[in-house]
Amino acid sequence: MAKIYFFIFNLFLFLSFFEISATEKATLTRDLKKKSYELFKSEKYSESIPYLEKYLEVQPAEIYMRLVFAQALLLREDLPIPMRDEDSYSRIQKWKKIKSNYSESAKIFEENVTHFEMVRPRDPSLGKWLFQWATAEWYGGNKEKAIKLYERAVKKDFTLTDAYYNMGAIYDSMGQYADADLQWRKFIQAEKELNVED
Repeated sequence: MAKIYFFIFNLFLFLSFFEISATEKATLTRDLKKKSYELFKSEKYSESIPYLEKYLEVQPAEIYMRLVFAQALLLREDLPIPMRDEDSYSRIQKWKKIKSNYSESAKIFEENVTHFEMVRPRDPSLGKWLFQWATAEWYGGNKEKAIKLYERAVKKDFTLTDAYYNMGAIYDSMGQYADADLQWRKFIQAEKELNVED
C-alpha cells in the first residue's frame, strides 16, 4: 500500500513539474513574440533575429513565426557592406555572407510559404509572403525563380504592383530589355488602376 501512495505522490510531483514548465514555456513564448513584434514595428529587423531564433527553439513548428524570421533575415541591416577601398578578399567574404543570408531567407520562405499555401490557399497575406520570397531569391542570385514568384505574388494580390517593377529590373540586369520594358509598362498601368480605385 505504501508503494502505491509513493507512486501516486511521485506522479503528482511529476505532473506538477510538467504544468510549471508548460506555464513557463507559454510565458516565454508570449514574451519573445511580443519583443519580436515591438522590434519589427520599429523596423529593427536585425535586433529581432535573436528573439525569433529563441522563439523558434521553443515553438519550432509555428509557420507564421518562421515566415517572420525569414522576413527579418531578408530585411536585416547589420551585415557589413563591401567597400571599394578595401582589399578584394574582404569584399568577397562580405558578399558571400550577404548572399548566404539571402539564400537562408529564401530557403525558410520556400519551406513555409509552400506549406502555408497548401493549408490556407486563400489567405490574403499569401501574396505578400510570395513577394518577399521572390525578393530573397532575387537578392540571393536566383533571378529566374524570383520572376516566377513575383508573377505568382501579383496574381494572388493585384496591389503588389512593385512585383512588375522588380521583374523589369531583373530582366534589365539579364539584358532582356524588351521583357524589362513590358514589365515596367505593366507596373505603370497597374499603378494607374490602383490610383483610380483609391
